[in-house]
Amino acid sequence: MKNILLLIFVMTLFMQVRSQDQKTDQEIRGEKFFIGLSYSYMSFDMKLKALSLHSVWAGQDLGTRDLSTEEIDDINSFTERTTTVNTICLEAGIPLLNKPNSKWRIDGTLTLGIAQIEKSTYNKNAETEESNSNSGFNLPCFGLGFNIVYQFNPKWGLLLKPFFSAAKGSISKITDNSNPVPENFTQTVDYKYSTYYEHVSLLGSFSAGKISLYAGPGFYWINSNHEYTIVQTNMSNGNIIREEVNSKGIARSCFDGNIALEWNITSPLTFYAHVGIGNDIFINTGIHYNF
Repeated sequence: MKNILLLIFVMTLFMQVRSQDQKTDQEIRGEKFFIGLSYSYMSFDMKLKALSLHSVWAGQDLGTRDLSTEEIDDINSFTERTTTVNTICLEAGIPLLNKPNSKWRIDGTLTLGIAQIEKSTYNKNAETEESNSNSGFNLPCFGLGFNIVYQFNPKWGLLLKPFFSAAKGSISKITDNSNPVPENFTQTVDYKYSTYYEHVSLLGSFSAGKISLYAGPGFYWINSNHEYTIVQTNMSNGNIIREEVNSKGIARSCFDGNIALEWNITSPLTFYAHVGIGNDIFINTGIHYNF
């Protein structure tokens, strides 16, 4: 976290120095394009949506078993699945509609960066953590977002803010208490992970001077896909047990309340923060330099 704040501070200082000789805010803000740096934090209460198991023991394929809806619901009744996501991204955006005297303004933003995803599963019946995994900051991620603004007057407006992001990669730091290594066996695991997240908020806005405030409801959706392979090798005879566990998870909730702030610090430099709170948490903050 300290490194993230340091990056944002250094970028803020650099852009403030660059901005001293720029034109007025109205002349330059977002006329051509903008670049920036952002940090996001998300925490989700997840549930299992689908699960399939494929086993091969000592060369014998035991087939694939897909759990039924009833079995999935039963698992969800006694397990807590938590996913947290941290991202650091570079951003670039461009106004798509920004005509003088128009009440409408639309801009699009592309984000590229790295993500850290931590996932844990807790068994309430056994009162123990079944598994925990942490990717570290090594998953590539990208995102695409839009700001669609209708300005009733200089102070009041309405903002529709859709955003989509995705992260994908392999996770190596895994603690698996539900699949212990048998005696006289060695074990290797392979864990491939992908997550797709979409958030849409409809916010009323109030602007006063260099500060704009936003508030309103939001809708979100997250889908995580897991491909987990366990290979256990008997050290005496070389027989191999291979277990393939493929699962999908979704958030238990999909609605939140949103507040946001936009502050035009200097002529070309804008700070923003967006928070969505409900059953889950979404925080996105960053800095834009407008050309």
